[in-house]
Amino acid sequence: MGRSARRVVVSAVVVGGLLVTACSNGDEPAADDDNGGGEETTTTAVEDADVTIGPVTVSDTESADTVYEFTVDTEIPDPPTSLRCQLGHGEIVYTAAGTLVEEPSSGADFTLTVASAALDTVESLFPDPGVDMLCTAGGVAAAQTIDRRTGDVIEEGPEPTPDQIPSADAPALQIEIGELRHPADSTTVSLTVTVEGATEGSTLDCEMTDNQPQQIDSDSVELSGGTESFDVELDVTGAEDLVEATPYVIFVCEVDDVTAIETVDRPGQEARG
Repeated sequence: MGRSARRVVVSAVVVGGLLVTACSNGDEPAADDDNGGGEETTTTAVEDADVTIGPVTVSDTESADTVYEFTVDTEIPDPPTSLRCQLGHGEIVYTAAGTLVEEPSSGADFTLTVASAALDTVESLFPDPGVDMLCTAGGVAAAQTIDRRTGDVIEEGPEPTPDQIPSADAPALQIEIGELRHPADSTTVSLTVTVEGATEGSTLDCEMTDNQPQQIDSDSVELSGGTESFDVELDVTGAEDLVEATPYVIFVCEVDDVTAIETVDRPGQEARG
């Protein structure tokens, strides 16, 4: 399976060094908010919509980063729709990916990469081997708990909550980790970020943090709308000690009230991409 870099859209906050996230529904108000007309705004499933997660392949489990690869098949009657997947443990989300579904019936290859050190940290607190996988599109969801080492399905579920099923017109963000180098070799970390479906004039904000989290650097780009791909350059000058001390780094990019995240091993001596 190809190693595409599709990133799901989530909102994120870090508590006690663990990245805790929940899917955002973009610019839509919460279900209990008054929309000015006295009616509640809710996310409802598209009739006949379906999302299916294929077999999961796990590789590099003994290396710095653990890679989960799988295909998601969709039946969405009214595309384009944001298709998003996340990998985590309960409320803790390690990594997430998103893309737009352009055809009523199509599949998308996903690669979710998470620092092995992050998995080991959580395993020390929650020793069971399961990690949760959730994919959503068109107001419907598929979820399962898989063995973090083998990718085998342990059980179907967990059942997603309403706020984990975002609106179909929410943007999708993809983060491709381009080049990570030790500060002694290079002071720059390069990311390729693709934004699909954002509003013209929106600002994309990206930052790199350690696992505490303490910010290492950030960058912002104004968007033209539609689909855009560009490089984000993050400078680690002056933060070499933070980079050396953290077992993994967290990249967070935000636009239009939605967020893409990627948790990977800290920059090493050799470039990886």
